[in-house]
Amino acid sequence: MFTKKSHQDVKKSTVKIQDSKKDSTTRLKHLKIVLEHYDVDEAKNYFENNFSHVYFILYDNFILAENNLRQRELPFHLVHKAGREELEGALSLLEKVLCLLPELIGKRWQLHSLTRIFSKLLHSGNSQKLRAEAIRYFLLWYQALGDNATAEAHRMFATLVPGLPDTCIQSIGSPFKPKPFDVVTNISSDTGDFKMEDIMHHPNFNTTADSVKKVVVEQTPTGIMGKLANVSASIFHDTNALNPVQSVDIQPLLTANANEKIVDNETKYFFEILLDGMATSVTKIHWKDRSHAKAMRSFAFLLEKFKIYYLPIICPQFNHKNSLYKPNLELPVQHTILEDDFVHCRVILIKWVASYAHYMKKPGSEGGQPSSMTSTSSHQPHSGTPTPAASLHHEEETSFTVGHPSDSSRASSHDSTSITPHPSLESGGAEELVSEAAVRDVLCCWSREHVDFTVEVLRQGFLLPFSHAPAIRRVIALYKDWIQMNVAEIPPFLMESTLEPSGEPLAPPRRLRNDSYLGAVGRDNVMVRAGMQNVLQVFMTQAANVFVGGSGGPGAEPHLLDEQTDTCKRVLNIYRYMVMHIAMDASSWEQLLLVLLQITSLVLTKVPPKSKGYTLGGSLAPALFQTLIVTWIKANLNVAVRSELWQDFMELLTRLTHWEDLIKEWAKTMETLTRVLARHVYSLELSEATAEGRGRGRRPVPAPAPCRPQPLRPPARNAGKSRMSGESSRKEVARRLARARSDPHLNRHTDDTKDSSSVKPRRWYSLDSLRQSSQQEERDSASGSRSPSPAPSSGVESSSIKDSPLQIDLASDGGNVEWSETDSNTAVCSSGVGAPSGVGVVLGGTARGWLPDVACVLWRRMLAALGDPNALRDPQAHHNLFKYLVHLNATLIKISQNQTLNGNTEIHVPFNLVAGWCLEAEALPPSHRAGKLVALRLLCESTAAQAQGPGAPTSCSGRPHLAHLQLYQRALHHGLTGEDRSVVDVLVEHAAPRYLSLALDGYSLLLLDFVHASTVVLNSSDMGPSCPRTAAVTFLGSLLALPDELMNAPMLQPYPHQYNTVSCPDLKEHVLNIVVRVCRREGSAAARCAGACALAAHVAHLLAERAEAPRLPSYVTCLLQMLMMKNKTIAKVVSDAVLVLADYTDRIVELYPGLVEKIIKWICACLAQISSVSGRESVKPLAGSLLLCLAEYAVRCGPARLLAHREDGGSLLLLVFKVMAMLLRDLYDED
Repeated sequence: MFTKKSHQDVKKSTVKIQDSKKDSTTRLKHLKIVLEHYDVDEAKNYFENNFSHVYFILYDNFILAENNLRQRELPFHLVHKAGREELEGALSLLEKVLCLLPELIGKRWQLHSLTRIFSKLLHSGNSQKLRAEAIRYFLLWYQALGDNATAEAHRMFATLVPGLPDTCIQSIGSPFKPKPFDVVTNISSDTGDFKMEDIMHHPNFNTTADSVKKVVVEQTPTGIMGKLANVSASIFHDTNALNPVQSVDIQPLLTANANEKIVDNETKYFFEILLDGMATSVTKIHWKDRSHAKAMRSFAFLLEKFKIYYLPIICPQFNHKNSLYKPNLELPVQHTILEDDFVHCRVILIKWVASYAHYMKKPGSEGGQPSSMTSTSSHQPHSGTPTPAASLHHEEETSFTVGHPSDSSRASSHDSTSITPHPSLESGGAEELVSEAAVRDVLCCWSREHVDFTVEVLRQGFLLPFSHAPAIRRVIALYKDWIQMNVAEIPPFLMESTLEPSGEPLAPPRRLRNDSYLGAVGRDNVMVRAGMQNVLQVFMTQAANVFVGGSGGPGAEPHLLDEQTDTCKRVLNIYRYMVMHIAMDASSWEQLLLVLLQITSLVLTKVPPKSKGYTLGGSLAPALFQTLIVTWIKANLNVAVRSELWQDFMELLTRLTHWEDLIKEWAKTMETLTRVLARHVYSLELSEATAEGRGRGRRPVPAPAPCRPQPLRPPARNAGKSRMSGESSRKEVARRLARARSDPHLNRHTDDTKDSSSVKPRRWYSLDSLRQSSQQEERDSASGSRSPSPAPSSGVESSSIKDSPLQIDLASDGGNVEWSETDSNTAVCSSGVGAPSGVGVVLGGTARGWLPDVACVLWRRMLAALGDPNALRDPQAHHNLFKYLVHLNATLIKISQNQTLNGNTEIHVPFNLVAGWCLEAEALPPSHRAGKLVALRLLCESTAAQAQGPGAPTSCSGRPHLAHLQLYQRALHHGLTGEDRSVVDVLVEHAAPRYLSLALDGYSLLLLDFVHASTVVLNSSDMGPSCPRTAAVTFLGSLLALPDELMNAPMLQPYPHQYNTVSCPDLKEHVLNIVVRVCRREGSAAARCAGACALAAHVAHLLAERAEAPRLPSYVTCLLQMLMMKNKTIAKVVSDAVLVLADYTDRIVELYPGLVEKIIKWICACLAQISSVSGRESVKPLAGSLLLCLAEYAVRCGPARLLAHREDGGSLLLLVFKVMAMLLRDLYDED
């Protein structure tokens, strides 16, 4: 409320304002007093009732200020100060007029006078500060004119930013131009251009006058120039009929002073001001219609003109045909990104659109994590020097963490009840209008055309040079928040469209706050809905440009590569997040696969660089391969991937096998898929345990935790969700596996009498060995589910791949939003078909997730994803690949060894899938020597595993998985008899020890080959660990146990590439001589121990069979001599071997008189030799073994032989007592 005095002052001032006799300066002073006591609505009403007086005061004060600024008589600083104050007063009133009288201005009120004023204010000779203010005032006038704006006004708008080419003025139209009377955009088809015909019908125009003037606006290279032409002197109120104004050039009002700081890049500076003014001016104008829709229409008008005059210049690559509603999914190709003249303006535009299109979630808001784009200052009206919005100055470094949004964040993001529109979308004229809301609603809610404009501007960000990486990162952060739903409100275009239903049933659309908001924005909010899938496809396609855009060629600055690498990692993080957390349809999955194939093929060269850190491919290779392979697995669990895509995938990997990172990533994937195979096909749990105390039932696991090695054991079985219970018995699994048709060697033997419910937990096989291998697995996988990358870090490093780990869950049902260990056999598809009676999507069915047949198909396909290993030209890559295949075979052996413990023997482990590769490796050149040797090892180990698999028939001819038997034996023959010592060593080490125990068909053919190879090994001087001397002796010892009749069987002569057979009845004798020689002269302790054991076993066999063996005493003597060796480990082994012969003491006494006495004497002599040091820890085991051996023989000899007198007059018993007394005495002496 005003005081009485205030009311009187206002009345007086009102009278003085209307007094035309008062000077304009006084009237302006009183007008300010009136406005100080009026609110906005009262001021608007006053201006409308006194518009003529108000405008006269404005114009007269403007002319007065102009004249004072141009006076030359007074000192410059006095003129400048007084004129500037007068000009500021006039401009302040100009802003009031533009904001409070928009309806009059829209009817072209004072059109030509205002045109002249703005031509003076926008003159290129004015100071930058004045021109910046003039742009803000002009935008108020321009949007108030709206469709009634003249051609001169359009030209002035087109030339607000200096330095742009003239082509922007000559633009005849915009691709964005709406149709006539478009009810969606509420913009008329009439352009409102001012033509000469309009001037002729103007009421103030005097048709009889010869001299008329008009204002013509012209563009100069530095800005706007204006001049007067003949139109009508009466329009401008500053002329008279007697002395008309002559045609003169418009001069600048206020030039820059010496102290004013000049902006170097005027184009960038004024373009930034233009965008900021467009956004902040829409709510400054006080229309009678104060609705939000009116503000949106005002901004839409400015934006439409911006598209016409500025967009073609700033964004020459802008594609008007791209649409979010019909996405252009053409894959990007390799190109070089170069700087152009207007890239700085393009960066400003991109940041400007990204800032307003971001429905920001404030830090600390309930139910979610802070937004990736920190909140910038709101766009408030400027005071003082007009500067761009702070958000446009801010080179924002976004904080970007993909891998682990909080559970509450995900829950709130997907909760339909928490989704509300922007408050500005609700109707209500009394609600305070915010320019930020109006701009955002036009960009994201107004129409499909505007949404397409927003998305296409964001696409320009992915095409920027990497010297402007902050702008690219801002666009990435915006998409990241959209995809993760990390926004305060869901933009309407992210919601599913209900207007164009596809063949598949759509999920019910997410409701906004209520249906009342539809009245505020018309049908736009429904029409602009494109759906999350379209947004995902557009992002994954457009973002791929950052991978294929060159950073300027060889001469580019080094930091640009770092910026590109950082940007690419951010995009990869979002791709990985989509794979792990976003539900995608078939088209989105396929597009993501196509994009990953494209960028991988373009980024990674055929030849890896020597210094990977200096190339984009070298820096991204591990992350790219991991993302590609894991995405491929995830896609196949959710949708059916076309066979053509599989072919492209395999061709790409085959072409890039020279990359070491690919081999490593493929190996990790195969390790995880093997765990999946064990779990779903063989009912075995190979993965490590997670956190201590967590149950092993298939319950949801929120996140992988650090694990510890755990023994192999079967998965927990719940009564309600048992994998193999009831109808889903093992017979059903075998039936579905047959449907897979992925492995003809995965044989099944159905056993209808067995039920998984009868399986009881048992002690597992070789727990120690499994624990040992688990330590290696732990280094490669941080949890039971696959996480090849290091564990997620605790920080929020946006470009770190560690923060978005990819996982292949062992028991996932295939859904992406929540990957939990639920029973895959109970997974249901969208049509409601249950997995137990369904078929996986890989096989053309509808059941998603891991099923036995799916596990088999993906395991085998991924096994062959790299193609033929023997086609690798890089010897090191070939060697590494076969090394992993050996590791994989070891895991399959574990499965085979343990599958019998839970009664599951119907399905054999596919050992022989790699046999063909191993056999073909034999023909490789010498450069692949290392890989060939590993391939031979793998061939030997896989063949042995097949022959001893659970449930394998006793007849080798009945084993279809040993169809390569002949080729295997041929490879053995060539290798064992060849000249390559390395091949001989590998075959002796990995094939010889178990060869005889396998009893393969025709195994006796190669006996001479193995004996020959073993002899070669033992005769060599190589004592290194790589020489398999122990394995050679082990084979020879095993051969001594074969029946004598087998020695008459035909055997291949040990000549390479010859297949002549011969019988060798004296082979055992020959082998026995070799073993005795090993016992006497072998330098390897382990081999000598093996020889002693073999010789003792042979002696025991001869004694057990009572066979006549004249050389037996010499064999025993050889063993007794070994007791005296300085190597106490060998002596201990020999002592144990001699102890075995004690069981045959009676037969030794019967067949070989005097041999027992000799044995006892040798044992006594050995004890006497070590008696002085028998108390030492290193000798105690040997002393104990010898005493036990002595006692056994003494007891079994009997008293008669022990008491019998010898030639020296003593007896064996006396000798025994003496030795024992000596040991006791030495023991007491040490104590």
